[in-house]
Amino acid sequence: MCLCLCDGMMIVPKTYVLQAWFSLLTGETPQRIGWVVRLHAAQERSDLRLYDVVDVSFVQQDPPGANRPTGIPAIAILFTLLGAASVLFALLLLMNRASLSAGAFLIGGGLEQLGPIVFLLNALIASLIAIGMWRRWKWSRQACVVFLAAGVLLAIPAISSAVVDGRVFAIAREGLQIIWRVVVVYYISRESTKEWFG
Repeated sequence: MCLCLCDGMMIVPKTYVLQAWFSLLTGETPQRIGWVVRLHAAQERSDLRLYDVVDVSFVQQDPPGANRPTGIPAIAILFTLLGAASVLFALLLLMNRASLSAGAFLIGGGLEQLGPIVFLLNALIASLIAIGMWRRWKWSRQACVVFLAAGVLLAIPAISSAVVDGRVFAIAREGLQIIWRVVVVYYISRESTKEWFG
């Protein structure tokens, strides 16, 4: 590791001396700290040493949960429930305790007819998005948008068919699927949410 000196400032790696300074000033243990050490720039001196330290400034990265938008936990929980429900339904299918058509509210678009593997895949994707949203992984926001947009596209033929046939329950079910997806996409597409993900 190298030292970089510029205008009386030196960027240095963490050392026992600097850790001692940090602990003295804050009472905490440094973690993921970018140290900036201010040194005496005495006239006609170029041999700056650690014992010339007069104060320590530091920049600490925000933890993943810092300033988390209020809707993110709700979205993470929603995707967790979706994943859990998909796993449960896949198990019911494997035990012949449920019909494929009954899983349309989880996937829809006729994909439920492909069997348990589709529900397990749905559970895997939903779980990864839930973890990513909670942990502030940047890719999870884009994955969430794509996942929900695909769900809306799959629900359109189903709700159109339900409207033509006059099936009120199916209209309400598919309409609800579209509404919650659009609301979540809108929320995570706001500037404040995008800024939080970085």
